[in-house]
Amino acid sequence: MDEARPAEAQVRSVAPPRLCPAIAANVPTSPDFGDVRALVEDTLRWDGTPSLALAVSHRGTIVWEEGFGFADKARRVRATQDTMYSLASISKPFTATAVMLLAQEGKLDLSAPINTYLGETGVRAGVGDAAAATVERVASHTAGLPLHYRFFYGEAPPSYAETRARHAVLVTEPGERYRYSNLGFGLLEQVVAEVSGESYAQYMHAAVFKPLGLEHTEVGIPKRSRTRSVAVRYDGRGVPIADYGFDHDGASAIYSSAHDLVRFGLAQLGGGPQPLLDDTARKRMWTVVAPAPTYALGWSVRRADGSVRISHNGGMPGVRTTLILLPEHEIVVAVLINSSAGQHKNVAAAVLRAMGVPARADVICGLPEDDPWLGQYVGTLQSETGPQAFSLSILGDGRVQAQLGNTTLPLSGVTLGKDGLRGSAFGNVGASAAGSQDTELRFDLQLRGDRLTGAVSTLVRHTAATTMFVDLARAE
Repeated sequence: MDEARPAEAQVRSVAPPRLCPAIAANVPTSPDFGDVRALVEDTLRWDGTPSLALAVSHRGTIVWEEGFGFADKARRVRATQDTMYSLASISKPFTATAVMLLAQEGKLDLSAPINTYLGETGVRAGVGDAAAATVERVASHTAGLPLHYRFFYGEAPPSYAETRARHAVLVTEPGERYRYSNLGFGLLEQVVAEVSGESYAQYMHAAVFKPLGLEHTEVGIPKRSRTRSVAVRYDGRGVPIADYGFDHDGASAIYSSAHDLVRFGLAQLGGGPQPLLDDTARKRMWTVVAPAPTYALGWSVRRADGSVRISHNGGMPGVRTTLILLPEHEIVVAVLINSSAGQHKNVAAAVLRAMGVPARADVICGLPEDDPWLGQYVGTLQSETGPQAFSLSILGDGRVQAQLGNTTLPLSGVTLGKDGLRGSAFGNVGASAAGSQDTELRFDLQLRGDRLTGAVSTLVRHTAATTMFVDLARAE
């Protein structure tokens, strides 16, 4: 697959005083996904998750893709990387891509009122001016449309005209606030159909799925066959959920496989033999629209661990999904689960750890050089096997690292404030409950003069949580 420089994401959300400078991910030549496999097996064993499929790419190449468990328990159909899962809200980036394609071709104006394409039966204003509900604002959940989702079990959804007449009313002024609305992407689906002259499903297949070679991606519930595996949706108890439809297909109705979803992510980064969108269109998609804190056009865009993260999650009855793009590291991760329960976000985080993505805290990059938090602290950790030499380094470039013996444990999700320093790391500290597997270490420390004291708790899912006291002194 051809490599291409990813477009630079534009993040307008509120940032710390100084953002961490980018650091390249230290991706191993052959990443060890053993910890991820263990977490997946744990999820299938304890959480009632029937199946999980994932795929990971780096610099345009898929480095791992696999399915686990049963996509269909009754038929004993095992999941694979090609099994088609309901995406739920990851349908939104697909719909937004179709909108951007039409805009790129000059057939649609993102700054135009959405009613330009919907006609008189489009959006009406309960407050504000319906003309200010532009395509861009609808795609960023800032148009003033209400919270809305409807699942229809065993019955046909109402017509779009009926849904618009009942629900397409602005409840806040356009541009006044961010309010997540599936209805908006149902309206965008209709815009795609009106502008293209095809049905939404036909246009998505012809303009998005087929050019990208997405052979296991469809709008609506796909037909099952001997050569096509489709994941049944299950509730948190493992009971199959009856098929259901929507009055907002553009927000929720797409099915795809882990393999196809990563290929879609690669296309968003400009990779592949035929990228759909040019750099200008991708930058526009990744630009957060005020007053949304982190939402752009069909994507969440934020800084996490010192780098830009473009992502979307999906969740509805029988579905838990996530898709993550890291443009600066050229990494794409997709995780799909066919259950209302599951550890899709934790699995994705474990994949990123295995890929060597650096863990950082932007807030620390904004500290002055003489800030009392910065520095190295040395002392002991009172583990179950006795006191162990332990140190913690809070570095000006945003990294926080613990050192236990010869093991370096980078902290992620670090916060620093009146409640002290909090964050997480992953590694075995010799706790008897943990055995030999990696555990989550949660740090909760307070700075008291030149001493850093507090708790490090070890969490082993479904097994135990134990806490150890830490007493550290600032190193000279």
